[in-house]
Amino acid sequence: MPIIHHLIFIPMRILRIVLATLMFVACLAIFLDFTGLMHAWLGWVAQIQFVPAVLALNIVVLAILLVMTLVFGRIYCSVICPLGIFQDLFSGLRGKKRKYAFWKQTQTVRIVRYGFLGLFVVLLATGIMSIASIIEPYSAFGRMAVSILAPLYDTLNNVLANIAATHESYAVYSVDVWLRGTSSLVLAIVTFVGLAAAGVLTGRGYCNTICPVGTFLGLISKFSLFKIKLNTSKCVGCGKCATKCKAHCIDVKNKTVDHERCVACMNCLGACKLNGITYTPSLANMCLKKSENPESHAESCDNSTKPYEENNINHENIENDKNHAEDHSAETASENENNPIENNSAENTSKPDHTMEEAQDTETQETVSSRRQFMTAAATATAGALLCPALARAQEAEGNLAKVTRKDMHPRETLIVPPGAGSIPRFKRHCTGCQLCVRACHNKVLRISDDSRLQFMQPMLSFERGYCRPTCHDCSTVCPTGAIQPITIEQKSSLQIGRAIWNKDICLSATKGEHCRACSRACPNGAISFVVSTTPSGKKCKVPAVNSERCIGCGACEYVCPARPLAAIHVEGNMQHHEI
Repeated sequence: MPIIHHLIFIPMRILRIVLATLMFVACLAIFLDFTGLMHAWLGWVAQIQFVPAVLALNIVVLAILLVMTLVFGRIYCSVICPLGIFQDLFSGLRGKKRKYAFWKQTQTVRIVRYGFLGLFVVLLATGIMSIASIIEPYSAFGRMAVSILAPLYDTLNNVLANIAATHESYAVYSVDVWLRGTSSLVLAIVTFVGLAAAGVLTGRGYCNTICPVGTFLGLISKFSLFKIKLNTSKCVGCGKCATKCKAHCIDVKNKTVDHERCVACMNCLGACKLNGITYTPSLANMCLKKSENPESHAESCDNSTKPYEENNINHENIENDKNHAEDHSAETASENENNPIENNSAENTSKPDHTMEEAQDTETQETVSSRRQFMTAAATATAGALLCPALARAQEAEGNLAKVTRKDMHPRETLIVPPGAGSIPRFKRHCTGCQLCVRACHNKVLRISDDSRLQFMQPMLSFERGYCRPTCHDCSTVCPTGAIQPITIEQKSSLQIGRAIWNKDICLSATKGEHCRACSRACPNGAISFVVSTTPSGKKCKVPAVNSERCIGCGACEYVCPARPLAAIHVEGNMQHHEI
């Protein structure tokens, strides 16, 4: 039976690790990729996450996840959830010497667990997703990936792009590295540090205490078909299974398993060599308990300890043999040192020809020189990427370059939500702030809101770095929750998400009489025309006039406006999007 145990359960554990690794890499890829290619192949990874499937009312995905939990237990937490796999990565840093112990789930712990679940359900029902997303696992992982890992990934990409450019290769291109939200970055850092510490110290402490998805699936897994069970007839109480359990759910003393916290990671199965713990259907375990006899149980326990003791004896014999072999090798080495003549003769017979030595030296020199060239190019490209901003500032100080003032974010009474959101209230109810749309935006107009009065920790549009091009709808194709519904290019071209408002007090044409037509030339719908007006000094000029019936709120006029620090024309969002 132990042989069958290893042939069945050990491959299951390896399969679980392989699937979890592939899922984690896929989730990381769709958040770090800035080309849009990964999402075309791996977009389904975001759609099978539990909370996005609930918000999108994806009945098929929800049914599959619930049936999978009823059959196999909480394997969602150990195979599909990226945040659960993230904790497993840091729990590996705990080391082999520091073991896990059973953590009794007291009434206080249950109140905390169910309290977080109840709070999440209330926030979800009332549509306050900006607060609920703080403890939602998929959104927390997305914040960490976009706010912390994505800038590092982009910086490495730019270094490689500079190296490729020195070799006249442009297969890799540079991208802008910028901060998409201060509050999001702070929360991502706090989440990263907290989860890393929890993974090292407690294993899956977050999953079994705070995570609402883990608590909900734990309630369902109590009725699952396959469960981790301790075989009382073969368990000797050694506790090896409990030391490997990251969920602290195995009570060796009472020979029980808390199935609400068990995530079916199979680590305990690999630790037990006596088949004292199994992963079998619940009906089979019930039949096994009925057929057990106290006397036979005692005899089986005595018999089961014998192989364990014999194995210890065999291991001791093997270690003695290894020590004897090491002593023999040491004696042989000392004898060889005492016979220099034999050693010299062996060295003389093993000397290669001079021709071969010269060829090898030539190849070595060529390899070293090529490596030096590559390292020199890499160092030059890296130094250039780091020193270019400093050189630009130095040239500005000397007067060689015109000094350009950075445009500030315009304060808006109504924030602008992406096309396809439908309305601001609907967007607030469905968006979890995972930042997948922010990462997919190539025009650099989507960022995370820091305004707690409006839509805190959710995406919004701002036009300091670009504008929302009518030919782009990438954000609507990647959203897994349905907060941004898919729209076509034709629909977006006629969808008004906001309206442009002109401020004559800071407009260059109205205040200084300058001939500026930047906003009119940039407008893709021809919604801006010019009318005759008079400057404060009495000079006649032409100033912009906005046609609200044609404006779609793309922000092109605000982006190109030369007024600083605020643009003279800005976009205010619409509470309800509508076609024009």
